[in-house]
Amino acid sequence: MDIPNLAIHPAIYVDHNDVWHENYWFLTFTKKFDCWDRDKSFYAPDPLTGFGDIRYEVISYHLNSDLLDQTNINERKLFKMGATTEEWILVHKSLAGLFNRAGVELVPVKDFGTTFFP
Repeated sequence: MDIPNLAIHPAIYVDHNDVWHENYWFLTFTKKFDCWDRDKSFYAPDPLTGFGDIRYEVISYHLNSDLLDQTNINERKLFKMGATTEEWILVHKSLAGLFNRAGVELVPVKDFGTTFFP
């Protein structure tokens, strides 16, 4: 998939009845991408510490368009948001169709915190 900072591992899920479900993948990110705009986003002003870094509780997001324009598209197609308490996964619209599955809710960034409340 050529997604930077994405680590994919085969996984087996064992449910509450000890039944094994194979053919799953565990996805994790080795780095986060902090690209939310502090001037336009709505967030709690006091950061939380104790995670080994500084994180903010973001209520609604605006992305930093200058930073996104400077970042290669492959580095921002799929990433974990940095400097936030929730560390949401963001998916570029070109990959959104891959995640259009039962149990997955894709929310446009513009709707997060305004019409969608996690």
